Amino acid sequence: MLDDIDLDSKVPDFGYSPFNRSETLYRPVLDPERESPTWPGDASFAVCLTHDVDTVTEHSIRQTYRRLVNTARCREQLSLDAYVQKVSESFLRLGYDTIKSLQLGSDPLHQYERWLNIESSVKGTSTFFFIADERTARHHTDTHYSFSDTVVFDQETMTVGEMIREIDDRGWEIGLHPTWPSYDDPKELERQKSRLESVLDHEVKSVRQHFLHYDIGQTPRAHADAGFQYDSTLGFNDNVGFRFGTSYPWQLYDLEAEESLPLIEIPLVIQDNALLNQSKGLRLDVETAFEYVKQIAAEVKSVGGVLTLLWHPSSISNREWRSLYTRVLEYLKEEGAWFGSVREIGEHWKQQSDVFSAGAKPDRR
Repeated sequence: MLDDIDLDSKVPDFGYSPFNRSETLYRPVLDPERESPTWPGDASFAVCLTHDVDTVTEHSIRQTYRRLVNTARCREQLSLDAYVQKVSESFLRLGYDTIKSLQLGSDPLHQYERWLNIESSVKGTSTFFFIADERTARHHTDTHYSFSDTVVFDQETMTVGEMIREIDDRGWEIGLHPTWPSYDDPKELERQKSRLESVLDHEVKSVRQHFLHYDIGQTPRAHADAGFQYDSTLGFNDNVGFRFGTSYPWQLYDLEAEESLPLIEIPLVIQDNALLNQSKGLRLDVETAFEYVKQIAAEVKSVGGVLTLLWHPSSISNREWRSLYTRVLEYLKEEGAWFGSVREIGEHWKQQSDVFSAGAKPDRR
């Protein structure tokens, strides 16, 4: 399926996977030998719904200015060509956003409530991973919205922080989407987690690293030390499938200390960018992408596992991407899935699993 894809001389993340080399990337090859889990309502499998909130506004002069300033501060992280390109793009974007802000009566992204409506139609909820607006270490991949920025949610003008609370109050989960440099820094993770918790006024339990930036030898311990209970980072940016050969959640492990951690991984299986983005990943059309989803969903259903989906909420303004998400959820409902957030999947898994019992053998995948 990948023969006609131009990867621009870049080795994609899935290229290093042993399951890719053995041509089993799209099958959870480790699961048939294990006991199948049970799911609420006698569902045949589970679907974990997630969104990484990388941006909240399509045309924001303020956020584009922050991007320009951040690029200047991160000059040493970029080659000269990359730096010039990012600065040029930011200046062009400033002009474009100024024009669009004057022309448009409303921002194309200010309709995030539609995600909740789509998921409510299949009696599901999801996890929205937000990036904290306070951080100590900067990186050129940082996002640029603030919790004090203004958005429109369900036809009401409010701050991003108020939107976060509203989504939370309606029963959806809010998780943390930590910045690139935080992957091995529990103190920085804890700072960003505390910032988001100050908006919610309760604990944040779930995490997914920005850009899926993760080190299996360091990140699990950092997440555990920062107080997270569930992670859903381990998947691909450039493909779909089973990075660790399984669709089942598992207990993460500290390789250096040789001990189990109080942290459950719910692996990422499918994300929108890997399927549909025409400048990266598989670069599929919508119909082919739907066939990929059906193929992988059948594999998950056959072992009673978890199909974790990531749809970036900024795609709400793209009718094809949004319609595919609706279509996928309707199809999965017909196939007998139970839908849940990262926290809901993790809590259910812990209830029926013995991995947290005394003396349990750690899963060291």
